[in-house]
Amino acid sequence: TIIRAAGDKPYVILASNWRKPKYRSKVKRLEELIGKHLGGSFGFDGTTDVVNEKGAVDRLRCIGDHVRTFCADTNPSETVRIIVLDDFFVTRLDGWMCDGTKICGKGDVESYLQQCAKRPGVNIKLGHCYSEWQGRDGLRV
Repeated sequence: TIIRAAGDKPYVILASNWRKPKYRSKVKRLEELIGKHLGGSFGFDGTTDVVNEKGAVDRLRCIGDHVRTFCADTNPSETVRIIVLDDFFVTRLDGWMCDGTKICGKGDVESYLQQCAKRPGVNIKLGHCYSEWQGRDGLRV
């Protein structure tokens, strides 16, 4: 799994809408299931800030703010590896703008977050959990 591949003591943050207090019981169940899959206990190390998000831009900004704070609190001589798994409100990366950065693909998200880190030695990768296809009748799903 990704968590195992991250090595000893990965720092795992929840950025989805489930970070809101009303989903606490669902997060607890998710943590139990992840722990069971990993063969031990599991708990998220934290969450991004709970802010009013209306779409993909807000989510990316929120993750960027967390990256900025996290990187500011780490030793600048340490390499930091960050994996972001998000569907950005079930939104494709098709040219929307975030703080002057045009988001047309995973590399654009990674570059934006790299700028948020404000320091060298930060490697960021995005797993964009989004898929879409078009039915024979032209309906996009």
